[in-house]
Amino acid sequence: MGLLDIIRKPKPQPCQPKPRTDMAVLASPAEFITASLLGLDLPLPPSERDAAQKLANGLAVSAYRRIYDTGEIGASPEMSDTLILDSYRQVGCAFREMGRERGEFIESGVINAIVLKFLELYRTLGADFFGEHLQYEIQKYKREGLRADYSQKRLELFG
Repeated sequence: MGLLDIIRKPKPQPCQPKPRTDMAVLASPAEFITASLLGLDLPLPPSERDAAQKLANGLAVSAYRRIYDTGEIGASPEMSDTLILDSYRQVGCAFREMGRERGEFIESGVINAIVLKFLELYRTLGADFFGEHLQYEIQKYKREGLRADYSQKRLELFG
């Protein structure tokens, strides 16, 4: 990968928000933080939205680093904060969008657990496998529904 490839590499885009604010983001602090991490249009003035985004980013990075420190799973010290947050957005947005297509809502704790699994895949198998496996899992979700091992696990990172 050359310098031009790095410069031209598209930045991760936030989830495409619905025309109206999804009221689930107001259901709990955890859902609000997850919505902020996913880049959804929060019902806040811009300055407060930026502050919420910054707080959410710090909470997520800290939580995933703490999990690695206690169990050596997920985001290792070699993974940058940006990589953790980009992975959260990529995985979380993909699953939330497919859930929306299926008429389902994936709760914050389930998103957090799925992201942890994908951080571990990234750490152990690399970026290429991470991307390929994410596409596979989204297509599987589309065809068959959310895996039982995903839907039954919750990782409550934010209260």
